[in-house]
Amino acid sequence: MGALELNGVEKVYAGGVRAVADLDLHVRDGELLVLLGPSGCGKSTILELVAGLEPLTSGEIRIGGRRVDGEPPDRRDVAMVFQSYALYGHMSVRENIEFPLRMRGVGRTERRRRAVDIASLLQLEAVLDARPAALSGGQQQRVAMGRALVRRPAAFLLDEPLSNLDARLRTQLREEIGRIQRRLGVTTLHVTHDQVEALSLGDRVAVLRAGRLQQIGSGQELYDRPANTFVAAFLGQPGMNLLRGTLREGDDAPTLGGRTDGRAVIVGIRPEDARPCSPEEAELTGTVRLVEDLGSERVVHMDVPVPLVGERDQDTAASEARPAAPLFAVRIERHRPTPRVEDVVHVALRPDRVRLFDHDGRALRPGGPRSAAAEVGLP
Repeated sequence: MGALELNGVEKVYAGGVRAVADLDLHVRDGELLVLLGPSGCGKSTILELVAGLEPLTSGEIRIGGRRVDGEPPDRRDVAMVFQSYALYGHMSVRENIEFPLRMRGVGRTERRRRAVDIASLLQLEAVLDARPAALSGGQQQRVAMGRALVRRPAAFLLDEPLSNLDARLRTQLREEIGRIQRRLGVTTLHVTHDQVEALSLGDRVAVLRAGRLQQIGSGQELYDRPANTFVAAFLGQPGMNLLRGTLREGDDAPTLGGRTDGRAVIVGIRPEDARPCSPEEAELTGTVRLVEDLGSERVVHMDVPVPLVGERDQDTAASEARPAAPLFAVRIERHRPTPRVEDVVHVALRPDRVRLFDHDGRALRPGGPRSAAAEVGLP
């Protein structure tokens, strides 16, 4: 085993397309680190660089302290599981799992023993003699994982392994990946665009945008204290509401709207940290345009008379997290009264949950309790 380190890694393709830019990433020994981001952000390219399927443009990769970026794939001691299962259809499950050991010259008895051990861990004992065509999608993905893990690699690379499965199987396999990784203690780099998968599975999550690392930390840290507006908008369903505001020197809280006598800021608030209220308490008032009934809760989307940061202000990746025309979202518990489309709704914000970002989208401060007298309201 061992830590996985990427130092100053860059990948530039022919024509000057920069897929990965100046990436420093340290996956601790035995850690499960998830790379999260939208399509085209460089996640899978990073796995291919680690595995040796693509050459670096610059930088270095180390596994267990040993530099490997100049070595061929078979010398790197990594195992990779792809989105497609890529099993050998003419072989049994047992033979598929044993295959990498056979290629390395491991004796038949040892191959059989290790294949049975892995099959037991992955709950595949009952289908060891079956062919892949007779298995469910979840079982096939387990076989692909078993074929990789049986080698006992120093690093385990997972490239969106659950994306071809239905929602129930994704949840089941996600739990199993976590259980297996913890039991084996293998250093793991897992790629996904699914934030639920990332936040529930990873010891830490690294958020990428256009080949650059935006923030790394626990899922809760990223959700509660995003480093910039991209992370704020990308995480959450829907993402954080981002509104234009002004912060004057000496003020404890920003003013929403178009004032010019202060520093321009972006004010962020999660949908669950805004609530319908009386007109006297209101810091925002808007007109309902959409109500999403999610069963356990409702998400109300409103037009508000304050500029929101949306698609025109961030790239395509960030805009995937919110409607094309920015609306202010409020999450309402199912037992609460739910407004209807075209209703006028007054909204109060939790002051201790407000996040501030500068004009360029960088976090100004983590937020925290402010005096009850501080106002976050329309000018």
